Amino acid sequence: SRWEGARAYWQDGLNPYSDAASLSIQERIYGRAVVEGEDPGFFAYPFYTVFFVGPLVTVSYAWASAIWMVILEVSLIAALFLLMNLLNWKPCPWLLTLMLVWTLLFYFSARGLILGQPGHLVY
Repeated sequence: SRWEGARAYWQDGLNPYSDAASLSIQERIYGRAVVEGEDPGFFAYPFYTVFFVGPLVTVSYAWASAIWMVILEVSLIAALFLLMNLLNWKPCPWLLTLMLVWTLLFYFSARGLILGQPGHLVY
């Protein structure tokens, strides 16, 4: 819903929180408007999210998802290196490899990657 909400804002000029944008999100997810009991898929993110996702609205959703996941993975790895630099710590190669794998596969990191959560960008 982040991508479609941002796309609706940048390309259609819609408020991402509007009913029209919500209908667009629902059509993207379900192929139709939601029926009672289904998740309506509202754009439930802060408005500044449209600026993070904005550059990706010109490509297909599949490409945007792939690019977004790579950006999040790079953000997590960069955070690890920034933290090691802050602590002035240089682990041995095998430990660094283990830490890189752990950074990406730790439950909370992996879940954020799978869901495409923009929170990794601010970590």
